[in-house]
Amino acid sequence: MAVNPAASGPYNAWGNYLYERSEYRKAAELYRQAISRRPYDVTLHLNLANDLSAAGDIPAAQREYEETFKANPYEWGVLSDWGTLLANNHMESEAIAKWNAAAVLNPAASEPYTEWGKYLYQQHMYIKAAERYRQAISRHPHDAVLHSNLASALSAAGDFPGADHEYDEALKANPYAWGVLSDWGTLLANNGRETQAIVKWEAAAALNPAAWEPYNRWGNYLYENGDVKGSISKYRAAVARNPKDAVLRGNLKSAVEHVIGARTKGKK
Repeated sequence: MAVNPAASGPYNAWGNYLYERSEYRKAAELYRQAISRRPYDVTLHLNLANDLSAAGDIPAAQREYEETFKANPYEWGVLSDWGTLLANNHMESEAIAKWNAAAVLNPAASEPYTEWGKYLYQQHMYIKAAERYRQAISRHPHDAVLHSNLASALSAAGDFPGADHEYDEALKANPYAWGVLSDWGTLLANNGRETQAIVKWEAAAALNPAAWEPYNRWGNYLYENGDVKGSISKYRAAVARNPKDAVLRGNLKSAVEHVIGARTKGKK
């Protein structure tokens, strides 16, 4: 097969592979080689900026975003990603300025508001996060993820009817979103609606038979509410779907040991 020394694709793909393995320094070298072959490719510059951020080299990541935006002053996505970098490094006012600027450049974009909402949610500012998620939804009303994000914020804020409504809207937007059903089940369980919660978890498992999350959440609910024996079958179902997960195995081990301990204590 002929090799094209000027091609950026192989270096970018190699960088992506290393990035996913958390080998950020090595990934940066590959992204730079890709950029040397396609210096005006915004995606390559963003990949390098995100990689530098993950490596903890915030000044270098900032310079990369700045240079990329100077060369591409209409790329609102650069500003949105830059805002997220700033927010993650406790530069809130600067982050908000970038997100606002991104929204001005592309009034139809939901991403700046979504990133802003995520930041506010992480700061436990749930009402304000909900406001940003609503702004995102007004731009992409049929996005199931956005409705689910809003549902999570409303649930955290104690607005359970509002959260119910948004989970319902998320499923209307994507009837195959099993993760929405799993999250919804947890909301219902946390509010004492066990029967409805089980229906959601069962529906999530039916939509994605390989998913371990519904069973783990179901098991957690049973364990926390005193039905430790009942939780074992749910934890086993979760482990069967993701046997390498140490947390899942730990959950099952704790439940089994609890039951064995109770039996031993009862025999004394």
